[in-house]
Amino acid sequence: MNTTAAVLEGVERRLEDRSRWTQKAFARLKKGGRRLELFDPNATCWCLVGALRIEVNEQKRGIDVERFASRRLNQAIDELYGRNDAVRFNDGKNRKHSQVMRVVRRARELAEHA
Repeated sequence: MNTTAAVLEGVERRLEDRSRWTQKAFARLKKGGRRLELFDPNATCWCLVGALRIEVNEQKRGIDVERFASRRLNQAIDELYGRNDAVRFNDGKNRKHSQVMRVVRRARELAEHA
């Protein structure tokens, strides 16, 4: 597995439990709880982009891997939902956790075959 796919697999694991996904903030104390700084050790849930940045940091990957993974997320969003902005997608009013996870899985597949 390449490094980008490994980061996206980490995002998938991090957000797999619905209670660990949030909207309108990179990180929170709990779902619907107060916003925290992205790298706050008390954070228990993250948005799609926040989870990506945490995984890049924890896996000690560089900005190039983050950019490539971000491109794959945006590509998957565009392919599946006709949009290509991860923040707007994640924070969409009627967005469902299952849709976010579908995007992460597709982005990982795209990264594995790149």
